[in-house]
Amino acid sequence: TAVYASLKGKVVESTPGNTAGQTIRIKIDNVKDLLTQKDAINYSLEFSKGEEMGIDISETDDVYFIYMHLSQRNVEVDDIVEPGDTIGLSGVSGSVANNIPSPHLHLEIATVQNAYGTGKTKRTNPARFISLNSYDTAEQDEAVKFKYKQDGTKTAWNPPMEDQTAL
Repeated sequence: TAVYASLKGKVVESTPGNTAGQTIRIKIDNVKDLLTQKDAINYSLEFSKGEEMGIDISETDDVYFIYMHLSQRNVEVDDIVEPGDTIGLSGVSGSVANNIPSPHLHLEIATVQNAYGTGKTKRTNPARFISLNSYDTAEQDEAVKFKYKQDGTKTAWNPPMEDQTAL
């Protein structure tokens, strides 16, 4: 599945990575645009467990969109991206993505280029700024019938039937 740039920015990292797999980090140009999105989305927490709002971002912060576990990167360091530009494809790359049920995008929004190890002190919930698709789609129901590997192969998988939204 194509992954798109959310806001205008400069690619500061495009790497095959290791733990997080193929990763793209984009420093956004105008934090005010991001904050306008936050007001338009007006997000409230969707899940009762495991979800938090994260830190508040101010207009003077540096802000990075971090796209991880990609199967393909279409941008290089110093590229300028516009909202809607295809920057890569979702995937299962990285050691933490081994044997997960299906390709996905791990998206973080942080006030530092590499938020790994900073816990909750430098990150915010992307759902505060981006209109997300519903989890209840036929395409997703079909995708979870398989386990995907980093090389793109897939094998049949019987997903657990319990409701995962309460985790």
